[in-house]
Amino acid sequence: MNKITSLIANTSQLSTLTDCKFQPLSKYDYLTRESVEIERERLWSKVWLIGPRLELLKKAHDYVVEEFAGESFIFMRGRDDLIRGFYNVCPHRGARIISNDECRGRKPSLLCLYHEWQWDCSGNVQNIPRLDCFPQLAGTDIEKDFRLKEVKVDTWGGWIWYSIDQNIEPLTDYLRPIINFANPYETDRQITIDYSTIEVECNWKVSVENFIETYHLNPLHPQLRDWMDTEYISMEALGRHAHLIINNGSPTSKNPNMGMRMKEFLALNDIDPQSYTGSPQNVRKFIQEAKRARQDEVIEPYQNLTDSQLTETHEFSIFPNITIGFMAESTLVYRHRPHPTDPGRMYIDVTRMCHFDPTTEEIPEIIFKTFKYKDDPNLTDLFEGLMPAPVIKLQLSQDLQLFASVQQGLNSRAFEGFILGEKEKMIKHLHRELSKYIHPTE
Repeated sequence: MNKITSLIANTSQLSTLTDCKFQPLSKYDYLTRESVEIERERLWSKVWLIGPRLELLKKAHDYVVEEFAGESFIFMRGRDDLIRGFYNVCPHRGARIISNDECRGRKPSLLCLYHEWQWDCSGNVQNIPRLDCFPQLAGTDIEKDFRLKEVKVDTWGGWIWYSIDQNIEPLTDYLRPIINFANPYETDRQITIDYSTIEVECNWKVSVENFIETYHLNPLHPQLRDWMDTEYISMEALGRHAHLIINNGSPTSKNPNMGMRMKEFLALNDIDPQSYTGSPQNVRKFIQEAKRARQDEVIEPYQNLTDSQLTETHEFSIFPNITIGFMAESTLVYRHRPHPTDPGRMYIDVTRMCHFDPTTEEIPEIIFKTFKYKDDPNLTDLFEGLMPAPVIKLQLSQDLQLFASVQQGLNSRAFEGFILGEKEKMIKHLHRELSKYIHPTE
């Protein structure tokens, strides 16, 4: 009996590793143009999607244009203070109403530059030039028939959420397992300090899956062992979503000496590493006590959080394509967007927010950056503005470096299908939930 056979024979988790009832997605769900169209019709049109931050639409006539899965949407605050989402398409000849090079700003009305059809910021048609040229429209309800088509819109946590499905369940029901936990972090009061879009040569599911499994942490991110226990990260399914709890400040290593990464973790939590004289194993408790002692002096909502939450990262995978990491001082969001036509390409939108006191701090201007990972594998400009985050940048760069090779491997005739272990059980959960949408009869 070889080593691997012996390990399997003696494990108490053999039944979960060989779950005969579980059928993972096919590799062709990652490779074919047909899969892109299936997802567009059966998945993306049936779920809630995260949109722009509310802070971008502060006043009437403010707007943001977002692209998703081949569609373009305009989100705009009306004079009645309501936020609406419109398809960015003119009903006359199909032209985009707002072009990609002016995707944020303020407009008194929406004007199609092709033939100057015009709507107000609530989507009501204001002008159709030379209406007499359209005799077929005589007797029709112009205001009703040519109002801009809308998507369903709601808000939570400081984000705009939207769905193509007008009959979808309420957003509060869709997010119910997450809302009660996340509300104490008060993300609705946070300000965006970084926003980058990175084009990566892989299917969007490859990216989502990376952030819900812990099997890769030790080989790909060895530095994490200095400041967290990578062997014991809690994972649970929450309805269609997933939840991971990362115990920062609890190193895997029993090394009594403070490593560079643990010192960085102390500094990241506004503690001078030179002031700490204890062991690495006690850093977590030391930071919690320090934060609790100053909770009445800071803008962060420490008083809302448990001691554990003061140092933990609570990562939620919101079905199907959102990863949100809640931390005491900041929130990190990865939105994994599919390419509109190519199953081997995707976009990962990286957003970082934190709390600011507008009475004492200058609110930073958001700089939106877009680049291809292959052109900047070191993510040079990521998190280089206010509050640099070298630890997060390094970890993301390490992840992204393998995504293209995974996509290439999926395309090999030698790869027959996924083999998923216990540390990848949230990928199993994701595949089950995705199958309900994209393969409902199988």
